[in-house]
Amino acid sequence: RRSSDLYLLNYFKKKYQSKTTNNVFSPNLFLSIQYFFPGSNLGFSAGCNIGYKLLKSEKPDFLFFVNNDAMLAKNCLLELIDNHNENMVKDRILSPNILTTNGKGTWFDGGIYNSILGYSSHVPYAVFKRKANKYLSGCALFMPTEVFLGLKGFNENYFFYGEDLDLSIRASKKGILLDVCKSAIAYHDGGGSIVKKTRKAYFYY
Repeated sequence: RRSSDLYLLNYFKKKYQSKTTNNVFSPNLFLSIQYFFPGSNLGFSAGCNIGYKLLKSEKPDFLFFVNNDAMLAKNCLLELIDNHNENMVKDRILSPNILTTNGKGTWFDGGIYNSILGYSSHVPYAVFKRKANKYLSGCALFMPTEVFLGLKGFNENYFFYGEDLDLSIRASKKGILLDVCKSAIAYHDGGGSIVKKTRKAYFYY
């Protein structure tokens, strides 16, 4: 049994003691979904921060922020937990390997940015690994709760776009490593939550 299976099993044993045993791991016992509507669209950053506030009484070990227009492969979360547990570096933020929804191309395999002009771009993983100015997409971000708290969450001055780059830069300055877990797979095509922007809008972004 993988370390992630044991991690989830131990959680379920505490949460549903009458429904689990030492020898049985049932994915059907996954956590219930809590839906929260704040009354208006607060933007990506504030929405993620509120999501944590709703969970903090549960004292989660990890947080996984996922866009509403992204899909996760069956073992995506388990692979991210495994990757974290098997690595000696505690302070890390991970992204899954994000493919296009048809599975025939890569949407995000790592990102870099220009520290002078602020432009960011998706790059192949080999390029991402050797560059200093790394960033991870907010499409799917996995991190220990302690890392999230150390960064004081997402910067709510960013309503939508730029918050992932800001978080990545602040994390890097604190010595927190950014990486892509190649064995964790998600699917996304981008732009599912917004209308297409003009060139002028992208310039100001």
